Amino acid sequence: MEKFVKPPEVPPEKVGSIISEAVLGIKKFSVLLSAYRLGFFEYLKKPLSIEEVSDKTNISPRLTELMLKALEKMELVERKGKKYKNTEISTAYLTKDSFYNMENTISWMEWKIKTWMSLEDRLRGLPMKGEETPDFTEIIRVMAEECVCGHLQETVRVVSSYREFHKAKKLLDLGGGHGMYAIAFSMINPELKCFVFDLPHVVKETEKYIKKYGAKNVHTIQGDFFRDEPGTDYDIVFSSFHPGGKNPEVARKIARALKRGGLYFNKQCFHPDNDPRDSLEEILEDMEWNFSTFRPGKGEKIYTFKGDLSLKEYKEHLRNLGFEILNVHSFNKMDRMLVARKSGE
Repeated sequence: MEKFVKPPEVPPEKVGSIISEAVLGIKKFSVLLSAYRLGFFEYLKKPLSIEEVSDKTNISPRLTELMLKALEKMELVERKGKKYKNTEISTAYLTKDSFYNMENTISWMEWKIKTWMSLEDRLRGLPMKGEETPDFTEIIRVMAEECVCGHLQETVRVVSSYREFHKAKKLLDLGGGHGMYAIAFSMINPELKCFVFDLPHVVKETEKYIKKYGAKNVHTIQGDFFRDEPGTDYDIVFSSFHPGGKNPEVARKIARALKRGGLYFNKQCFHPDNDPRDSLEEILEDMEWNFSTFRPGKGEKIYTFKGDLSLKEYKEHLRNLGFEILNVHSFNKMDRMLVARKSGE
C-alpha cells in the first residue's frame, strides 16, 4: 500500500532522460534516413512548397510538413517564405551527384543501430545472421566516403609537402582498399606510378574507383600483407589505417620494399600512452570494436590489433630497421602520420 501513495525514494528523472535522449537520437536518424531514401534532398535542390514535396514523395501533406520542419530543426533544409530547400550541408553530403555523398555511410549507420539493438546476442558471443552482416564491398565504399570527406585532403596535403614525393616514380599503397589515396597521388604527380596492394576481393572494388576517376597510373596487386611480399624498388610506401600499420613484421616487409632513401608514410591510430578511454563514447566504441573478430586478432581498444606496437615502440623498431624518423604529424587525439626515410647507405 505504501508504494501506491509515496513517490520513489530515487527520482526517475535521470533514467528517464537517458531513455529520452537515446530515443531522440534514433528518431533523428530515422528522419534523415527516410528523407534520403524518399528523395527529399534530390527534390529540394530547388525551393519547393510542402504540397510540391508531398506530390513528389507521395506522402500526406501533414506528414510532409512535419518531416520538413524536423529537417529544418536539424539544419538540413531551410525555409524561404512558403518553400523549403537544401542547406549547404545537405547539398554537399546528401545529394547523389555530390563528390562527398554519404549514402553508404548512412546505410552503414543503419546497420550499426540494428547491431546495437541485438546487443544481448553480441554480449553472448552469438554470431550475426547472414542477412545482418554487411558485404565487405559495402565497408570499402563507406571507407571511401569517409576518406574523401576530409581524411584524403589533409593526408595528401602533408604527403605532397615533401619534395621527394614530386620526384618519385613508383609508390605502393599498402592495404589501400578503395585506392582513393593512390588515385589522388597519381593526379598530383602525373609521373608517379601507383600500386594498390590488398586482398583479391578488395582490389576488385579498388578497380571500380580507378575506372570511375580515370586514374591510368594506378594499378592493383592482389595479396595479403601478413603473408606476401608487396614487391620492391618503391620510392614511396604509403599506409593508412590498415591492421598491419603497427605490426613489426609488416614493417620489415616495408623496409624490404623501399629503395634506399625512399620515404615511408604511415597514418594510423596510435592511442596516447596511459589512455584511460573512460568517457561513455569511448567505452561504447571499444565495446563495438569487440563485437566481432578479425585476423590477426583485435586488441581491446578500438583500432588496435594483436602484436601492435605503440608509437614509441614503432619508431624505435623502424630505427632498428635502418629508418630515419623525419616527422610525426598529428591530426587529432589519436591519428598520427609517421614519416620515415630508409637509410641510403
